[in-house]
Amino acid sequence: VFPAAGTFSVGLQVTDDDGARNSAVVSIPVLESRQPPFMTPFPIVRIQGSATRAGARITALTVQAPAGARVRVTCRGKRRGCPRRRTAERTVQARSDGRTPTIRIKRFQRSLRAGAIVRVYVTGDGVIGKYSRFVVRRRRAPARRDLCLMPGSLQPARCPGA
Repeated sequence: VFPAAGTFSVGLQVTDDDGARNSAVVSIPVLESRQPPFMTPFPIVRIQGSATRAGARITALTVQAPAGARVRVTCRGKRRGCPRRRTAERTVQARSDGRTPTIRIKRFQRSLRAGAIVRVYVTGDGVIGKYSRFVVRRRRAPARRDLCLMPGSLQPARCPGA
Protein backbone atom coordinates (compact mmCIF):
# COMPACT_ATOMS: atom_id res chain seq x y z
CA VAL A 1 0.00 0.00 0.00
CA PHE A 2 1.39 3.37 -0.96
CA PRO A 3 0.61 6.61 0.93
CA ALA A 4 -0.28 8.64 -2.16
CA ALA A 5 -0.15 8.73 -5.94
CA GLY A 6 3.32 8.98 -7.51
CA THR A 7 6.20 6.86 -8.76
CA PHE A 8 7.77 4.49 -6.26
CA SER A 9 10.83 2.23 -6.43
CA VAL A 10 10.17 -1.38 -5.53
CA GLY A 11 12.95 -3.87 -5.03
CA LEU A 12 13.28 -7.61 -4.68
CA GLN A 13 16.30 -9.52 -3.48
CA VAL A 14 16.54 -13.31 -3.70
CA THR A 15 19.07 -15.70 -2.20
CA ASP A 16 19.49 -19.32 -3.32
CA ASP A 17 20.49 -22.32 -1.16
CA ASP A 18 24.19 -21.70 -1.89
CA GLY A 19 24.03 -18.09 -0.68
CA ALA A 20 24.15 -16.49 -4.14
CA ARG A 21 22.12 -13.28 -4.28
CA ASN A 22 20.52 -11.23 -6.99
CA SER A 23 18.30 -8.17 -6.83
CA ALA A 24 16.23 -5.96 -9.06
CA VAL A 25 14.63 -2.55 -8.61
CA VAL A 26 11.84 -1.14 -10.78
CA SER A 27 9.86 2.08 -10.70
CA ILE A 28 6.11 1.62 -10.43
CA PRO A 29 3.62 4.40 -11.13
CA VAL A 30 0.82 4.46 -8.55
CA LEU A 31 -2.38 6.16 -9.64
CA GLU A 32 -4.74 8.00 -7.34
CA SER A 33 -7.29 5.61 -5.90
CA ARG A 34 -10.89 6.42 -6.72
CA GLN A 35 -13.74 4.97 -4.75
CA PRO A 36 -16.55 3.67 -6.94
CA PRO A 37 -19.81 5.60 -6.60
CA PHE A 38 -22.68 4.39 -4.46
CA MET A 39 -25.81 3.10 -6.20
CA THR A 40 -28.16 6.06 -6.59
CA PRO A 41 -30.63 6.17 -5.02
CA PHE A 42 -29.12 3.80 -2.46
CA PRO A 43 -31.32 0.70 -1.97
CA ILE A 44 -33.84 0.40 0.85
CA VAL A 45 -34.57 -3.12 2.13
CA ARG A 46 -37.68 -3.54 4.30
CA ILE A 47 -38.98 -6.55 6.16
CA GLN A 48 -42.40 -6.55 7.85
CA GLY A 49 -44.13 -9.11 9.98
CA SER A 50 -44.60 -10.24 13.53
CA ALA A 51 -42.63 -12.23 16.07
CA THR A 52 -43.99 -15.66 17.00
CA ARG A 53 -43.14 -18.28 19.62
CA ALA A 54 -41.20 -20.26 17.02
CA GLY A 55 -39.68 -17.36 15.05
CA ALA A 56 -41.39 -14.82 12.79
CA ARG A 57 -44.24 -14.51 10.32
CA ILE A 58 -42.96 -12.38 7.41
CA THR A 59 -45.77 -10.48 5.68
CA ALA A 60 -43.61 -8.42 3.31
CA LEU A 61 -40.03 -8.31 2.07
CA THR A 62 -39.48 -5.37 -0.28
CA VAL A 63 -36.50 -3.75 -1.98
CA GLN A 64 -36.56 -0.21 -3.34
CA ALA A 65 -33.69 0.24 -5.81
CA PRO A 66 -32.89 2.00 -9.09
CA ALA A 67 -33.93 0.43 -12.39
CA GLY A 68 -31.40 -2.12 -13.60
CA ALA A 69 -30.28 -3.14 -10.11
CA ARG A 70 -30.07 -6.88 -9.51
CA VAL A 71 -31.67 -8.26 -6.34
CA ARG A 72 -30.83 -11.69 -4.95
CA VAL A 73 -32.47 -13.05 -1.78
CA THR A 74 -31.39 -16.29 -0.10
CA CYS A 75 -32.63 -18.19 2.93
CA ARG A 76 -30.52 -20.62 4.90
CA GLY A 77 -31.38 -22.82 7.83
CA LYS A 78 -32.08 -26.54 8.05
CA ARG A 79 -35.73 -27.18 8.75
CA ARG A 80 -36.12 -23.50 9.55
CA GLY A 81 -39.11 -22.76 7.36
CA CYS A 82 -37.18 -21.52 4.34
CA PRO A 83 -39.05 -22.01 1.08
CA ARG A 84 -38.16 -25.08 -0.97
CA ARG A 85 -36.58 -22.78 -3.57
CA ARG A 86 -34.27 -20.89 -1.21
CA THR A 87 -33.09 -18.25 -3.68
CA ALA A 88 -35.00 -15.55 -5.55
CA GLU A 89 -33.39 -13.30 -8.17
CA ARG A 90 -34.91 -10.30 -9.92
CA THR A 91 -33.78 -7.32 -11.98
CA VAL A 92 -35.49 -4.06 -11.04
CA GLN A 93 -37.57 -2.68 -13.92
CA ALA A 94 -38.07 1.04 -14.53
CA ARG A 95 -41.41 2.64 -13.67
CA SER A 96 -43.26 4.63 -16.29
CA ASP A 97 -43.69 7.58 -13.88
CA GLY A 98 -39.91 7.84 -13.26
CA ARG A 99 -40.15 7.06 -9.53
CA THR A 100 -37.75 4.61 -7.86
CA PRO A 101 -39.18 1.09 -8.27
CA THR A 102 -40.04 -1.17 -5.34
CA ILE A 103 -40.15 -4.92 -5.78
CA ARG A 104 -41.78 -7.43 -3.45
CA ILE A 105 -40.15 -10.81 -2.90
CA LYS A 106 -43.27 -12.92 -2.34
CA ARG A 107 -41.45 -16.24 -1.96
CA PHE A 108 -40.28 -15.12 1.49
CA GLN A 109 -43.71 -14.03 2.77
CA ARG A 110 -44.08 -16.97 5.14
CA SER A 111 -43.31 -18.23 8.62
CA LEU A 112 -39.62 -18.65 9.35
CA ARG A 113 -38.36 -20.48 12.41
CA ALA A 114 -35.75 -19.07 14.77
CA GLY A 115 -32.28 -19.51 13.30
CA ALA A 116 -33.28 -18.91 9.67
CA ILE A 117 -31.00 -16.41 7.94
CA VAL A 118 -32.33 -14.28 5.09
CA ARG A 119 -29.73 -12.44 3.02
CA VAL A 120 -30.51 -9.68 0.50
CA TYR A 121 -27.92 -8.62 -2.10
CA VAL A 122 -28.59 -5.53 -4.25
CA THR A 123 -25.93 -5.02 -6.95
CA GLY A 124 -25.30 -2.92 -10.05
CA ASP A 125 -22.54 -2.50 -12.61
CA GLY A 126 -19.61 -0.41 -11.34
CA VAL A 127 -21.40 0.85 -8.22
CA ILE A 128 -21.38 0.07 -4.52
CA GLY A 129 -24.48 -1.95 -3.64
CA LYS A 130 -26.21 -3.06 -0.45
CA TYR A 131 -26.26 -6.22 1.64
CA SER A 132 -28.83 -6.84 4.39
CA ARG A 133 -28.95 -9.91 6.62
CA PHE A 134 -31.82 -10.88 8.89
CA VAL A 135 -31.49 -13.59 11.54
CA VAL A 136 -34.89 -14.79 12.74
CA ARG A 137 -35.23 -14.99 16.54
CA ARG A 138 -37.94 -16.35 18.84
CA ARG A 139 -40.46 -13.81 20.12
CA ARG A 140 -38.32 -10.87 18.91
CA ALA A 141 -37.78 -8.91 15.74
CA PRO A 142 -35.12 -10.41 13.44
CA ALA A 143 -31.56 -9.21 14.09
CA ARG A 144 -30.50 -7.03 11.17
CA ARG A 145 -27.10 -6.18 9.71
CA ASP A 146 -26.50 -3.84 6.76
CA LEU A 147 -23.21 -3.66 4.84
CA CYS A 148 -22.01 -2.66 1.37
CA LEU A 149 -21.15 -4.73 -1.70
CA MET A 150 -18.22 -3.51 -3.75
CA PRO A 151 -18.60 -3.69 -7.56
CA GLY A 152 -18.29 -7.25 -8.86
CA SER A 153 -18.39 -8.83 -5.39
CA LEU A 154 -21.01 -10.56 -3.25
CA GLN A 155 -18.70 -10.41 -0.21
CA PRO A 156 -20.22 -7.92 2.26
CA ALA A 157 -17.87 -5.23 3.58
CA ARG A 158 -18.03 -2.09 5.68
CA CYS A 159 -19.27 0.85 3.67
CA PRO A 160 -16.57 3.34 2.65
CA GLY A 161 -16.67 6.43 4.82
CA ALA A 162 -18.69 4.67 7.54
